[in-house]
Amino acid sequence: MANFRPTTHYILSIQRQALPWWKALAELIDNGFDAKANRVVVNIKGRTVTVSDNGKGIPDIVKAVTLGGHVEAYGQGLGMYGVGLKDAWLSAGDRIDIATIRDGMKTELSIDIRNLNDDWEGPDPTTETTDDENGTSIMLHLREKRNTPDSKVFDKLGFIFSPAIQQGLQVVYGTHGRFRPLRAAQLPPFSESVQASFEVDGKSVFLNVGILQEGARMTDGPFCFAHKHRIIDASSLGAKGMSCLAVGGLITLGEGWKFTKNKDAIAENADHLEDAIFERISPLLDKASQQAMSFHSDQIRTELETMMNESLNELKKEARDSTRESSGTVSPGSSGKRRRRASKTHDESGNVTDVSKARRNGLKIDWCKIGDDEIGRYDSRTNTVNLNMEIPIVSFAKETSNMPALYAVALAIFSDWLCTHKDGQRTMFEVADFGSTLGRLLKVKIFHDDNARKTSGGGSVSYDDRGAVQPTEG
Repeated sequence: MANFRPTTHYILSIQRQALPWWKALAELIDNGFDAKANRVVVNIKGRTVTVSDNGKGIPDIVKAVTLGGHVEAYGQGLGMYGVGLKDAWLSAGDRIDIATIRDGMKTELSIDIRNLNDDWEGPDPTTETTDDENGTSIMLHLREKRNTPDSKVFDKLGFIFSPAIQQGLQVVYGTHGRFRPLRAAQLPPFSESVQASFEVDGKSVFLNVGILQEGARMTDGPFCFAHKHRIIDASSLGAKGMSCLAVGGLITLGEGWKFTKNKDAIAENADHLEDAIFERISPLLDKASQQAMSFHSDQIRTELETMMNESLNELKKEARDSTRESSGTVSPGSSGKRRRRASKTHDESGNVTDVSKARRNGLKIDWCKIGDDEIGRYDSRTNTVNLNMEIPIVSFAKETSNMPALYAVALAIFSDWLCTHKDGQRTMFEVADFGSTLGRLLKVKIFHDDNARKTSGGGSVSYDDRGAVQPTEG
């Protein structure tokens, strides 16, 4: 019989697909809540991160750390695939120490993958009786001390586990013996909202979406999708290309929904869910768009979408048709074609009436307000680049119709996503790093029409040979 046992190099390949800290810790916190814990503690000390819970304990500690092993002992929890603990361990370092107490028995196991041979044999766990309460402690030994999770990681975890915290569960984190609880994110106040309970393919959904009051904003989103004790995803799924600048809300998914292995996206029925959400909130989106978006603002969105999609289409054509260089890079060039203008319809007041409903299926643009820490975000669920209006350069470029600046910012956001999420993703061309990716996109000459002019709400703007904005009277 042939031997198909994998080698330890397989583990090393998994290590290179490192999870960000918030995902790794979320996996371990999920396991604690799946084990019926009501308190999870994350302790950072030196080059170790320890996650402890007061749940029912692990029934099979060996299976819990075996690739392909899955412990099913807690009913319908979120740990459907049995990969969370292994992903967190191998992303953080080489060694993991586990101590678990279950029904009066304490089991301990310490594994260092550097000590495993190709036969995959390792140390046996030790077991002893104890009077201590049930619970599990998992210590990750880090490769580098400087890579410990920072405060932004725990801000993100507070958002993710907002449903758990609001249900009375607790997540505590600390360094050097000083601990503090995660704080749940709250829905902002709405000026008006839509609430609805319905089913999608036999699975229950509860929707609470509204128009944000002036000055309010979502922590993340615009729509947060929750299931059991956590937020699964935050995206504009359900808006179908309409602007979400002034809307937000919580969409709670009931039993039966399936998610990706790290529980960060909906894996099935997303298209049907989007249709059902849009059917219920489209009047709200229309009203919010008329309140928050001028014709000028929506015209810029449409123009940027045209520019970016034509640039990306040229790159994809180059990738298909041109001969790759020995280094594997693609050298894009201009097709020499002029940009087509997207048609727009507006009423007498200048409000957009049907442009949003006819958005293309390609890359989309929207505005958002997410604080001043990041210039924008790419939403892969809806293929939307969101430009942050709370960043002065973005706001100023929008108000002055500086299309080259907005185009460069949007491409930078998209390029960053391609580079940081390329593992396991099907991208349109080879991605090496941020600099070369952005440069490759910016090389496409979308400003080649000497007489290109864009009508805005208050006049017109033309571009010179270099793509610079030349304001004119109009």
